Amino acid sequence: MITIDDTRHGMEEATTNSRRATWVLAGCAAGAAGMTLADYAGGGFWTGLFQHGFLAATVGGLADWYAVTAIFHKPLGIGWRTDILRKNRPRIMGALLDFVTGDLLNPENIVNDLKKQDYAAMLVRYLTERGGRDRLFAVLDTLIVQAVRGFDTERAATALAGPVRDAMAAADTAPLLRQALRALDAPLCRARSLKALAPLLRPVLLGDEVQALLLKHITAMREAYEGKSVGRTAMFSALALTDEKILQMADNRLAGWLDELEQGEGEAWDGLNRWLSEKLAAAAEDPALFSWLEDRKARQLAAFDFAAPVRERLDGIRQQDLTDWRAALRNWFDAIIDEFQTRADWQANVNAWLRDFLEQQLLAHYRIIPETVEAYLSHLSDDELIELAETRVADDLQMIRINGSVVGAFVGMALYLLVSALERMWG
Repeated sequence: MITIDDTRHGMEEATTNSRRATWVLAGCAAGAAGMTLADYAGGGFWTGLFQHGFLAATVGGLADWYAVTAIFHKPLGIGWRTDILRKNRPRIMGALLDFVTGDLLNPENIVNDLKKQDYAAMLVRYLTERGGRDRLFAVLDTLIVQAVRGFDTERAATALAGPVRDAMAAADTAPLLRQALRALDAPLCRARSLKALAPLLRPVLLGDEVQALLLKHITAMREAYEGKSVGRTAMFSALALTDEKILQMADNRLAGWLDELEQGEGEAWDGLNRWLSEKLAAAAEDPALFSWLEDRKARQLAAFDFAAPVRERLDGIRQQDLTDWRAALRNWFDAIIDEFQTRADWQANVNAWLRDFLEQQLLAHYRIIPETVEAYLSHLSDDELIELAETRVADDLQMIRINGSVVGAFVGMALYLLVSALERMWG
């Protein structure tokens, strides 16, 4: 974009060179006048040589001054074939746009130029030599600090609770339950479960409460068995089978059964092991169990407040010391930057990504370039356009005037030498 300072600087350079060209032209004219007077006073060969040189330089300088001025203005008020920019503005602007869009800023040229650039190397230089590492981290650090301080945990927890509940509700528990039952049915798992069962059952089954309950049931069963039969009563008396003795026999049998469970062998062990395996296998194919589990899951999910634990966790994270956050972030950032400088594959990926991205953006938005140039030039008035052109090219054009005077001087002197030589040859 052309700035006011650029325009002022360009105009100052053009003015300086214009003054130089004018002084050169004035010097040539003064030299021509002086040499002409010297020639009338009887000057010799050298006087004639310099006279013709200065005259030709003056003519060349005047001609180039007229040509340069005619581009932008009307020299000496002459309007024929002058003030070219103002009179031919539409055609010049069209040609300029065609040049910019079709040659200078052609999409293919720009894309080819973009593909030649090593963006990863530029990035590495920026990070290591121009303070880019600290600048980028300062931006990242500011974003993280502001994000942590301004984070609304209540809103986030509420927003996350719904998706979490929906995800858990949509989860199919049947495969998980089958997998769990298969894991429980594994021989090693069954053995461990049954062996762990004996130490838990022994104090319960042999405890006072269970013993009293068993004794009560034994008494009830015996009385029901005896009924009004004298023979059965006599048999119990003859065998001395009191309720306590029957309980003792049952306890002994129960203790032996628990010992087999702890040792993992014996008839009780085999029977219980087989029974547990059958029950687990049946449970894995029981639709009622899966239906009950789904119903239970739905009830629990409906009653559970998912927002509370999420909010508690987010509050805990947010209230951590920001110094620790920033130190950890800096260490992570520095590690990534250091690794990027040594990883050729990362740099290749960055180059490929940036080249593709820039090419896509250029092709998608290329029309902005000619539209911007056309809009800018159309916005300028004739005087502003002329001033802009003078700012950019008048400096070089003023040098044409100086070169015209120099070339004219050499041509004038060369012609004088040629004519002098011919005059001497033919008398």
